[in-house]
Amino acid sequence: MKEAISRLIDLQRADTAGFDAEKRRTELDRGLEGANRLLDEAKAVLDAAHKASQEAKAAVHRKEMDLKQREQRILDLQGKLGGATSNKEYQTLVVEMGALRAENGRTEEQILLAMDEADARERDEEAARAKMRETEQVHRAALEEVARRKAEFESALAESRRQRDEIATQIPAEALRVYERIRAGNKRTGVAVAAVHGEYCQGCQMSITSQELADLVNAKRLVICRSCQRILVLES
Repeated sequence: MKEAISRLIDLQRADTAGFDAEKRRTELDRGLEGANRLLDEAKAVLDAAHKASQEAKAAVHRKEMDLKQREQRILDLQGKLGGATSNKEYQTLVVEMGALRAENGRTEEQILLAMDEADARERDEEAARAKMRETEQVHRAALEEVARRKAEFESALAESRRQRDEIATQIPAEALRVYERIRAGNKRTGVAVAAVHGEYCQGCQMSITSQELADLVNAKRLVICRSCQRILVLES
């Protein structure tokens, strides 16, 4: 049994190494959440800036179209002046042309302001696009780093599994069954073996009996902690 207990300790070490590698590999994905969030935020800012820029350009275009339509209307009215059959009709045409020219004057001022606004929104979009490119570079670097570290953890996992398989073949079937049952019940930590320091289980800090301590020293049977249900081994 002493040899079996020694092999169970080795098995626990291999399983702990694999458990830690698996945990750290999972944490890498969580670590990407920050980089993903920054990328999403930069994209949202760029989308908003692009939309604002397009809307500003569209506003300029609409005002320019209004100006052209009124200019065309003025040309049409000018053509009708010569065919006016009365002074009243003539004056009506002149008044309408004057109103259109006044409106066009205001529109031209509005177009200049709208063009300034469009230029500002275009600069905002370019700044957002530059920030997006910068954030994409950071994101790519984070992805590459995660991929590199994942490969390292995969290698560590493969090695711990290889060691585990090799060690497991050296453990008596009943002892291995007990170990696996206890480990399955401790999914959060994956620990099935706990050391005893003095007269206390280091897994739960509960004391053990004198008989249990004697059994550990003699190593004639597996001793299970009455509190945490782990296999107990002497700390040395």
